[in-house]
Amino acid sequence: MGLKNYRKKVVLRLFLFGGEGMTKEQAERIKELRMQGKGYKAAASAVGLSRDIVRNYCRANGMEGYGEAVKLNLQREMAEDIAKPGA
Repeated sequence: MGLKNYRKKVVLRLFLFGGEGMTKEQAERIKELRMQGKGYKAAASAVGLSRDIVRNYCRANGMEGYGEAVKLNLQREMAEDIAKPGA
């Protein structure tokens, strides 16, 4: 595998999984913190990961942007899901 392909694989892994060693509990906690309007740095400190790993995880899972904006967007999405018929 060439260096270019290796780099692509590493970047893809970071985006999809938030880097090596992120647990499901950490991922859930990051989502909770983002729903509370917390930024990348605060979430990273709370779960013991780097800000970059948290940011990449958030970007890959639709939680990118400023904390308060993410909070409002996630709340809106949840309300829309609840309002859907048959949900």
